[in-house]
Amino acid sequence: MEQLLNAGGKDGCPFYFVTLTNLNRMKRLVAIMGLVLAPIYLLNFTFGIWELPDNLPIIGNLDELAAAVWLMASLKHFGIDITDFLLSPRRLHKSKKE
Repeated sequence: MEQLLNAGGKDGCPFYFVTLTNLNRMKRLVAIMGLVLAPIYLLNFTFGIWELPDNLPIIGNLDELAAAVWLMASLKHFGIDITDFLLSPRRLHKSKKE
């Protein structure tokens, strides 16, 4: 994978700037943005009045779902896994052992 990411540059490939350290920095930046922006979005300061999708059934909940998933993925990036309750007790014990 590292060869693929660092393959560009001299031969005119536009992806010469993608290295593993830059990729890790981008992941960290997106995770930090998720920790800041997702909770603010989930607080719903407009109370669903200003946004059109919030007034539509089912579709109105998809944006909150995306924000919640972004928040959970950001927390998991920094080692906080809040989805442990979804595992069965047997699998939870096995994952805690490792």
